Amino acid sequence: MHVEKPSAKHLVVKTGPILLEMVMIVFSILLALGLESCHERSVKLELAETALTNIRAEIMLNRTAVDRVLPGHRALQAHLNEALAKMDHGEPPDVTINFTPLNLVSSAWETASATQALVPVDFQKVQLLARLYTGHHWIQRFDDTWMAVSANPQNQAPGLQRYYFSTLRDLVSNYIGVEEELLRNFDAVLAHFEDTAKGRPAGE
Repeated sequence: MHVEKPSAKHLVVKTGPILLEMVMIVFSILLALGLESCHERSVKLELAETALTNIRAEIMLNRTAVDRVLPGHRALQAHLNEALAKMDHGEPPDVTINFTPLNLVSSAWETASATQALVPVDFQKVQLLARLYTGHHWIQRFDDTWMAVSANPQNQAPGLQRYYFSTLRDLVSNYIGVEEELLRNFDAVLAHFEDTAKGRPAGE
């Protein structure tokens, strides 16, 4: 019995479609993976853009809040200085303590941090935002200290009156310092946002 060996031509004809089908399958898999990766990247960028938009609106809201309460805090500081000066001259102080705490919001930043929405964002911008929101903690600490001092009835006893007014004056002075620093940081971050929106490096 004679068995004819398949020629190279026959092998090419038979294996050609199989190889082509394998190549098409591999290409389809790679294309699907690429499309999925692009879609995932697009979704992450969209989430980051939404998070930054919300954070920018939040910063503008906080800046407005500082502008609203800062004049009153400066007036209170001057009022306390006048009261202490009167006490130094043996005059009775005429002091009415009207302190309005600064209410800052940080829900947009906290949400973005919890969901890791800012992962695609430039590290320098994220670091700038993190430093800005750290200032919120200082405000909260001053609020807690102010409440502790002003709510203690012993501090308002006649013998401790000067100490009481002096402590409040120092607290409100530090409070004003943090508020002024926040305003500078707010403006720096908002300028960074504006530079990025215009497509130029920040600070240029």
